[in-house]
Amino acid sequence: MPQVLKVTMPVQIPDDYKLIEKSEYDDLKASEDRGRLWKTDDLRRWLGGRSFDWIKERILYNPRLSKDYQNMKKNKFIIEAKGKGGRWSFKAGETKEFIERNWKLINWG
Repeated sequence: MPQVLKVTMPVQIPDDYKLIEKSEYDDLKASEDRGRLWKTDDLRRWLGGRSFDWIKERILYNPRLSKDYQNMKKNKFIIEAKGKGGRWSFKAGETKEFIERNWKLINWG
């Protein structure tokens, strides 16, 4: 069994930093997109710069995700553009969850 030496020494934390528990940090990260609305460029940026045509083909209009996607639209988490040149809107937190939940069903190649 390895030997362990415990050493206690003070560590100065700058005034503009806060030390918090990991669980609290995780909760804060999870809630950072709560209530935030994305446009297509925000979604593209989050997905690593993929084109919106790629996103529509591989994620939004993916037949394997159709039921989940329809629920997202029904609950207004995804709002499709109306007509040519219209704008899409995505509720950020829910859209991230939708993609994470369906990650294995998306053709990333």
